[in-house]
Amino acid sequence: MTQRGISEEEALETLKNPDSTKSGKPEKQIAIKAFSSKKVRVIYVVENDREVIITATLG
Repeated sequence: MTQRGISEEEALETLKNPDSTKSGKPEKQIAIKAFSSKKVRVIYVVENDREVIITATLG
C-alpha cells in the first residue's frame, strides 16, 4: 500500500464503506471507493467471519 500511495485509513474505509463491490477470482471480493484524488480497490477474502486484505491498488 505504501508503494501505491494508499494509506491504511483509505484501505479500511474502502473495505468498510465501499462505493461498490464485485466478485474477483474464486473466493476473492473487491471493494472500490473513490476518494477526492484517487480510486482505491481493496481485494480481500472472508475467513472465519473476518475480512482479510490481500492487496490494495489504485484504479
